[in-house]
Amino acid sequence: MSADNKKNSVMTRLGRDTQGNVAMMFSLSVLGLLTVVGAAIDYSGMTKAKVSLQAQVDAGVLAAARLQPTKGRLTVKNSDRKTVVNEVMAQNGFDAATGKTIIRIANPTITVKAQSDYKTAFMGMIGKSTVKIGAKAQSQINAGGTLEIALVLDNTGSMTINGKLDALKVGAKGLLGTLESFPADKVTVSIVPFARYVNVGSDKRDATWLDMPDEYTVTRNEPVTTTTGGTPANCTETGVMLTGQRDGASYQYPEKSCTGGSAGTSTTTNEDRDYTAEWTGCVGVRPAGLHIEDSTYSTAVPGLTGFEAKERKADGLDRRNNCPRAITALTNDFPKLKSDIDALRGGGNTYMPIGIAWGTRVLSPGEPFAQASATAKDVRKLMIVMTDGNNTIHLDTPPYLDSNNASTSTTLEENANKDTVTACNNAKASGFEVITIAFQVTDKKTKTMLGECASSRKNYFDAGDNAKLIATFEKIGARLNEVRLTQ
Repeated sequence: MSADNKKNSVMTRLGRDTQGNVAMMFSLSVLGLLTVVGAAIDYSGMTKAKVSLQAQVDAGVLAAARLQPTKGRLTVKNSDRKTVVNEVMAQNGFDAATGKTIIRIANPTITVKAQSDYKTAFMGMIGKSTVKIGAKAQSQINAGGTLEIALVLDNTGSMTINGKLDALKVGAKGLLGTLESFPADKVTVSIVPFARYVNVGSDKRDATWLDMPDEYTVTRNEPVTTTTGGTPANCTETGVMLTGQRDGASYQYPEKSCTGGSAGTSTTTNEDRDYTAEWTGCVGVRPAGLHIEDSTYSTAVPGLTGFEAKERKADGLDRRNNCPRAITALTNDFPKLKSDIDALRGGGNTYMPIGIAWGTRVLSPGEPFAQASATAKDVRKLMIVMTDGNNTIHLDTPPYLDSNNASTSTTLEENANKDTVTACNNAKASGFEVITIAFQVTDKKTKTMLGECASSRKNYFDAGDNAKLIATFEKIGARLNEVRLTQ
């Protein structure tokens, strides 16, 4: 065999011998697969370790932020706060020997960063025997202080349509459920239902800041008509939906067609009827300017009876003054707060300034409501204002608020909107944080106004339907729950 033929024969045999190639490729494939699987396992472990590290940092920064001065001191040393961070993190499993922390304190915030080495199980095969993981938390110093909240809630007639009031109750009680989990001595809540007027509670009748109205009964001899006999008409729905208005909000109802029936026989006689003017807690407004101020109670808040007889009025007309449920003063009695939310009812027209003014009064120390604490670094005061529509009432002749009329409604609403913003500014000037919720509001001017009322852009919420209102209260609750951790 020639040399060339021998060479070709050897090359042919080598080309046919694939056992070595297969073994090599199989080994490489297994190594790659093990690397991928191992990396996934290490990644899962790193994620768990990072979650654990974050929990350690959170616990440390919260404990340091809540630290109170020792007896005889007015402040807490920064060194003491740093010591607490390290101690609490160690108690929660942080190993200072293999990790490190950076603690920065710039009143009123404390920031903690932590870093630790995670030992990999498989990634060492590609040169990664350890991976650094980190976590960061920041809190307001004394974030564990007292939280006082006023829920200023629209209870007008438009809230009774389209399931709005039910959604409010679900959302508000959800928020209360979150707050109920806070330490009992760290949170109190007030409920301020508003419509045209506000109800301060009938127990305030002897208050020095109240101008208590006269209570009386008038008897009138009036015709009374009674009907006997007759049959009801037969009414069925036509399938057509009609649109109605209630306090500026639209709602739909089915059209009905009625046939048959008879009126019966009517008889009219004169009878004495009693009308009683009784005060049950309803209050009107003080003169312009003072109606949204929390000061100068030498000018008393005017009380309004539910009924005012024409015999005692110059215009010769009876007046009906409707009020929502009474304000619930600041309390940590959450079963009562939830019960009071369940008892809310809708009726009347909208005047936001009166609700915001009384929310401010509830959060202010001293009369008219004296449950609030003095404003201090460790006291956070928050007003949550929820409304479903425009201002349909305006300030005219105190103590009364009057309905806007068609010819001047734009100007009257603008005036009420200005009062709304002023009332919000008064609250903010007092150091209160304001959150506003526009609930199914379609008017752009009202939305702009509510945005201006809020303390910041993130404090304004636009809840376009019932589900979004409930979700908004959930978001606020989550934010308050996390307020101690601002990052």
